[in-house]
Amino acid sequence: MSALPGTGQLLLGAEAAEDRFRGARLADFSLIHIASHALVDLARPERSALVLGAAGGEDGLLTVEEISALRLDRPLVVLGACRTSDGALRRGEGTLSLARAFFEAGARTVIANLGSVRDEESAALFDGFYRHIGEGQPAGAALTLAKRERIRAGAPAASWASYQLLGDSGTTPGAARGRWSRNSMLAASLVGLAGLCVLGRRLWRRRSR
Repeated sequence: MSALPGTGQLLLGAEAAEDRFRGARLADFSLIHIASHALVDLARPERSALVLGAAGGEDGLLTVEEISALRLDRPLVVLGACRTSDGALRRGEGTLSLARAFFEAGARTVIANLGSVRDEESAALFDGFYRHIGEGQPAGAALTLAKRERIRAGAPAASWASYQLLGDSGTTPGAARGRWSRNSMLAASLVGLAGLCVLGRRLWRRRSR
C-alpha cells in the first residue's frame, strides 16, 4: 500500500487485534485492507470469522455477526484471506459469506477470495492493485490490470483468479471524500504469525462447545 498517498493507519502483527480493529473509527476510512486467515463454516455460517489477535477481552475471532455490526461509511474493503466470498447458499438470501457481512456493515465494494491462495501470492497481486489505485484507477480496473500483470509474469491462475470484486467496480478510494487524508486507509495484517490459523481453529472449536 506504499503506492498510495497519505499515511493511513497500520495494525501489524500483535497490534492487529480484534479490539483494536473494532475500536478504530472505521467510518473515517475509505479503504480497509485485512490480511489474515479466515474460518468458513458452511453448515453454520454465523460461526465464520476472520482471525485477528486476541487481546482486551476479545477472543480474536471477528465473526459474521460482529462484522455486520461495524459502522462503515461505504469504503472499499479488501479481504486478503482465503474463502472470504465463499459460504452457504440460502434460497432467497444468497451466499452467507464474510464478504456479505461487510456489505451489511456498510461497505460499498468488497474484494474477496472464493478459494485459497498463499500469502506471498496475494501480496504480489495487491502490490499491483494498489499501484493502479494510486494512479487513480477505480477498483475494478485496478484489479483487472493487476491480474493481467500476474498473467504476464507467468503466475499460475490459482494465485490470482479466485479474487473477485463484489459491489461497485467504479469505487475509487479517497475520491469519495474529495482527497486522500491521513485517515483514508486502514490495514490490519496478521499474515506471517506462526501458528495463527491453528490457534484460531482452537478458539473456534472452544466457542462452539
